[in-house]
Amino acid sequence: VYDMGSSGWRSRGYLPHFDSPEKVQMITFHLADSLPRHVLEMIARETEALPGGQGKAESQRRLQAWLDSGYGACHLRRSEIAAVVEAQLLARDAVDYRLIEWCVMPNHVHVLIEVEPASELWRVVKNWKGPTGLICNRLLGRSGEFWFREYHDRFMRDEAHYRNAVSYIRMNPVKAGLCNHPADWMFGSARLRE
Repeated sequence: VYDMGSSGWRSRGYLPHFDSPEKVQMITFHLADSLPRHVLEMIARETEALPGGQGKAESQRRLQAWLDSGYGACHLRRSEIAAVVEAQLLARDAVDYRLIEWCVMPNHVHVLIEVEPASELWRVVKNWKGPTGLICNRLLGRSGEFWFREYHDRFMRDEAHYRNAVSYIRMNPVKAGLCNHPADWMFGSARLRE
C-alpha cells in the first residue's frame, strides 16, 4: 500500500499533489486567514537554500508551528462549526475513502485516509471544503473565502511514516496546548479510539 506505483503527481498551480487510489495520505487544509501570504513567502525564502530534503521538512515544520499558534479568526474553535466539518469528513467514509485518523483544530484540519480506487484525492478534498465552507459561512453570518484554496498532502512511504502521522494527528491538540490528553479533544478520532 505504500509504494509509489504509477505516477499520480498533479498541480493546480501552487502545490504539487500526489493523487493515487489506495494510497494512505495525510491531508492538511486550513482556513483562508490562518497563513498570511507574507508568512508563506517568508518561510519559503528562509528554507529554500537548505540542502536536500531539509528545506521541505523545515518548511513543513514551520507551517505546522504557525498553524498551531492559532493565527486568524479560528472559526473551527466554535463547536457548531467544528461539528459541521467533522460530520462532512465522516459522511463519505467507506464510500470515497477509508478514514483512518482526523483532527479538527481551531484553524486547520488533519486527516489520514486511504482513497478508494474509484475516487480521486482532489475530489475528496473538494467535497470536504466546498459544502463546509458554505454551511460554516452561513452559520457565522459571513461571506467570502472560508478555506485556503490549496491543501497539503503527503503519502505514507512506509510503516514508520504511517505511525508518525497517526501520532501527530492524535497529539496535535495536546502539542498546541488545547487539552491534556488526545481523547479530551472533542473533534478528533482519538476520542473514539481510546
